[in-house]
Amino acid sequence: MSCPADLEPYKEAHNLEVREADNLAYAFCGNYVLSAVAVAVERNLAGRKSKAEYIKDPILKDYGISDEEKKQKQIDLFVAKMEIMKANFERNKR
Repeated sequence: MSCPADLEPYKEAHNLEVREADNLAYAFCGNYVLSAVAVAVERNLAGRKSKAEYIKDPILKDYGISDEEKKQKQIDLFVAKMEIMKANFERNKR
């Protein structure tokens, strides 16, 4: 005995759950898997000279905290890691 308008909040809640699951999957693949692959590749290419390290802290340990400084620090760290990967790629490409 409900109309479609009564079901709209349930649809929005479901869409929110799907978006959150997608964000968590992206965080997992984008950070943990990328870090693991980067470490493995660099250790295979550079051997004992490799300076790559796997992520030490969980990505979601501060989940839900909207502190702008922490977010900016994470962004800076990610950019620095990407620059290191680029430099290693360029060095090994030659």
